Amino acid sequence: MEKQSRRRIILLFLFSGIFALFFSFLTVILIESALARFPIKEDVRVEKKKEGENPLGKEAVTDVITRRNLFRAKLNVELPKPKTEKELEEEALTEIVKEMTLKGVILGKETESYAIIDRGKNKGVWAYSVGEIVERGLAVKEIKHNEVLLDKGDFSFKLKLFAKGYEKTSSVKEGEKGKVERHLAKIPSDVIKKERGAIVIDKKFVEKAKNDKDLFNSIASTVAIKAWLDGKGNPAGIKIVSIDKGSLVERMGILPNDIVQEVNGLRLSNHEDLRRAYDELKDATKFVVKILRQGREKTLYYEIK
Repeated sequence: MEKQSRRRIILLFLFSGIFALFFSFLTVILIESALARFPIKEDVRVEKKKEGENPLGKEAVTDVITRRNLFRAKLNVELPKPKTEKELEEEALTEIVKEMTLKGVILGKETESYAIIDRGKNKGVWAYSVGEIVERGLAVKEIKHNEVLLDKGDFSFKLKLFAKGYEKTSSVKEGEKGKVERHLAKIPSDVIKKERGAIVIDKKFVEKAKNDKDLFNSIASTVAIKAWLDGKGNPAGIKIVSIDKGSLVERMGILPNDIVQEVNGLRLSNHEDLRRAYDELKDATKFVVKILRQGREKTLYYEIK
């Protein structure tokens, strides 16, 4: 009985081994058959095995995968070239200009001509004279009866009256007549300080800003405003749409979404009110500014000395 059991076990292992070899051989044949169906341009030739070499030949396996393109991948795909700083700057300026609309033109002498530009994206409608910066260093270069030219270095754009969109133009060359040099002014840290609940602004700096057009325009360009209407649709102040971080206006305690309603008793409802307030208060040394912040009235006190 024991001998018969041993024979059965030996026969079982023998048949199992034969079956495993047969199955392995069959699997190899099927894989080779599948590989042969993939299209190739030419046969993969394998050189005779040399001592110490891979039996399939140098890089034969990767060569088969590459030639048959088993994964149907696109080979040698050209990667996009990184954009230059000039291209990135042009894209940024284009995004700004394409939202603008020229709403009106007031012609006078060069310093008395104004372009009324709707900057779009809730940035408000602004009046700009020649040389004033609109945004990101882009300044008003020329004002005509039905169009305005905006310029920054190598980039120039034209806005036509009441027309949505813009037109790219050739930039003004360095040294040409009327070229306006523009830069964002650096405001010294000691220009503003607080004293007894008031914000004190250095008098020498204020006088310099009033007489230096570039400095004045640089400060003005850091804040965007628009007229604000109350719940009944009546003008009720000037809304601060955005302020550049670190700018003089921000350091004066003004925040985005503040609504400036009154300065020294003068009500503010539109750009004409702002201009009138400037003319009447340009020599004042104390200012009481009433604003609406998050629905609550707040008063800010300023002194120039």
